Amino acid sequence: MEWLHAVGYRIQWSIESKRLKLMGMRSIILTCATALTCLTMVAQTTKKAARPLPKETRPVPKEARPGKAYSNTDFDPTLAHLPAAFNGHDIQRLSSELEKAKSTEEKKEFESTEQWNERLRLAEAQPVFGNLTRKSTYAFVVERYTTFTDSEDETAKGFGATAEISETFDALMSTAEEAAAAGRISHRSAAEQVQGYGQDWKEQYGRASKTYRAQLLVHKNLIGTSDPVTSEEKRQRADAIRAFEERTDSPATAVNVAYDADRTRFDITIQADVPPCSGGSTLRILSGPASHRAYTGSNGFGAAQNVNEYGFKEYKLLIANGVAVPFVAALAPKRIHVEVPIAPEKAKEVKPQIQVIAICKLTAPFTSSGRVRQEATRDAPTSVDIDLKYVKVKILGIWIYNYDTGEVYARIQPADEVR
Repeated sequence: MEWLHAVGYRIQWSIESKRLKLMGMRSIILTCATALTCLTMVAQTTKKAARPLPKETRPVPKEARPGKAYSNTDFDPTLAHLPAAFNGHDIQRLSSELEKAKSTEEKKEFESTEQWNERLRLAEAQPVFGNLTRKSTYAFVVERYTTFTDSEDETAKGFGATAEISETFDALMSTAEEAAAAGRISHRSAAEQVQGYGQDWKEQYGRASKTYRAQLLVHKNLIGTSDPVTSEEKRQRADAIRAFEERTDSPATAVNVAYDADRTRFDITIQADVPPCSGGSTLRILSGPASHRAYTGSNGFGAAQNVNEYGFKEYKLLIANGVAVPFVAALAPKRIHVEVPIAPEKAKEVKPQIQVIAICKLTAPFTSSGRVRQEATRDAPTSVDIDLKYVKVKILGIWIYNYDTGEVYARIQPADEVR
């Protein structure tokens, strides 16, 4: 949870460094920054040290699981029911194989255009790996939980999330200012759209904050105990362990699942990332393991400071048919809202099993890269370097399903695919 220390500062610095011209935007976004600053207090809370948890009651992170088994064959979009424990296709391997093939697909010096085009045509039918080709139908599980290999990885992903949020606001502000200046949208409408995004983002962090607080208590073993242990201490310990053991949604990922007990249904939301520069919106599929380097840096005045540098890869779908996909708006991103009725007695068991897959076809150019870089500063001596790997696709559908049983709860089609 170390990264929470920097959340408030990172976002506030990003916001204050911009001269926002749109009506109301500064106060709107500063409200979000204030909320994040409050969250940093979670990481700074100190309490009386407690007795260690008994060995048999210590929570085991859910991330400690065997490696995933991915599909190596075409996805069948006519399926009524998915296989149990369906993980879809391996975007990391696909991206790697497509990158390798890219260098061999360039036109050679002594090759005619006709020969080159024929070679490319034949390559399209060749397997990328397994039985999968460039013409196959793919299904990728959209990342709902950011997985961590260890505490360093967790710290890196946390700092990475704040860096990407900063990039998102940069892109959103730039797009809004440009649209308002060109008269495509009023300043008021632009401000309202940005406000809606900021409010949605703030609510996600609000839902996550209680879990972060409980997880911190377990991580640091900070729940105070007396002798004998009081009933309130027992309740706090039980709540913290339960929160630690549950896999919870995070605002750093694209999918959030919340149960409405009054209406006996899940509200499942899916959101695409705002592109930091020109291009389509993206869906995060996988975050790779992080690297960490600690070194002593110096500023222009020669002052030395210890710096932590983190780096990791993210694999995303770059959406070619963004206009047809319902979570892409003209100015700001919006969330797809899907309601899934589930009886209250089953809801708690079902919630962690809900997953989302994006069904798609590859489209040229198949791969591209990007980067998000957050430099270390005197007040926040941590740098983050995120290597973004994009696979360009046309979305054919988005399914919500039960990972354990394979039951499909909902199917969403792009607008141009609806008949």
